[in-house]
Amino acid sequence: SESFGMPVGVFVTEVIDGLGAQEAGIKKGYIITKFDGYTVSTLAQLQDRLKYYKEGEKVSVTVMVPGAEGYTESQVEVKLSNRSENIEE
Repeated sequence: SESFGMPVGVFVTEVIDGLGAQEAGIKKGYIITKFDGYTVSTLAQLQDRLKYYKEGEKVSVTVMVPGAEGYTESQVEVKLSNRSENIEE
């Protein structure tokens, strides 16, 4: 992330229509830095955090949103979907 001037976190490569992330406004290119108050810097950490939650629960997710001037921090509330186990896709 340092080489590219990006924040440390989990880079969103795809957002599936109709699931919690899309409904919360998360888009491809965002970087997830916190999940329910816990800092996440790798996909493995995010997957590990997801184990403690059930479908339908709402969690606060901190994302870094890319823009012309760099990244801006934003916080969104995500209602977890039953597809959270497919995060590797």
